[in-house]
Amino acid sequence: MFDAKSYLKDRGHTPLVIERASRQAELFFANLEKATGRALTELEKRKLALLATDDWETVGVFNNLFAELAARSEGKYASL
Repeated sequence: MFDAKSYLKDRGHTPLVIERASRQAELFFANLEKATGRALTELEKRKLALLATDDWETVGVFNNLFAELAARSEGKYASL
């Protein structure tokens, strides 16, 4: 099983980045798995974990988009 904290620690990130990015990565994973209806691969999770270490505003924008896609896949939003 993929562990974002361990992965980011092994890549040399600071404790603050590891904590924030791993939380954001877990949101990425959950929302994208809901939206796609499948489990993400380890490669996909690694790339999303790295993306989560980027600029916090950018990470927030992506998480909002992924959450919207997940909600749409569950029928909570009408199609545009």
